[in-house]
Amino acid sequence: MENIESWSGKYLVQDAANDLEGLSSRFYPGDVLFGKLRPYLAKAFLADFEGMCSSELLVLQGKGVQPEFLVRFMLSVGFIREVDSSTYGAKMPRASWDFIGNLPVTLPPTEEQSTIAAFLDEKTTQIDQLIEKKTRFIELIKEKRAAL
Repeated sequence: MENIESWSGKYLVQDAANDLEGLSSRFYPGDVLFGKLRPYLAKAFLADFEGMCSSELLVLQGKGVQPEFLVRFMLSVGFIREVDSSTYGAKMPRASWDFIGNLPVTLPPTEEQSTIAAFLDEKTTQIDQLIEKKTRFIELIKEKRAAL
């Protein structure tokens, strides 16, 4: 779970490989992984490679739903709030598959799902680029301040 960035669905590559201890699940490209431990962290990832993950991640294979749409849906504020409201456990709250699997979801037609996901990906990329430019600009200002 530590390899998935909260709220973005991005996979974070880490220096050292993590060895899984205990129960694990296999996933394949196109599967959507959702963090059931502390769901308020909003950790969901659309796998583009095959691997193993902790049992704290649910591995979902959508039927009649585009995986790109599903991961965006699972990262929506409404979905996260709904799932978080159902958790059990005080220190390490977890969501139950029984609850998540029975949530009613209204899906647009498959073609529309793809269009929505592509639009969100494009806008997210634009925002990420703006953040990167602003961060670089702030670094340059700090360098100028230090030089003065």
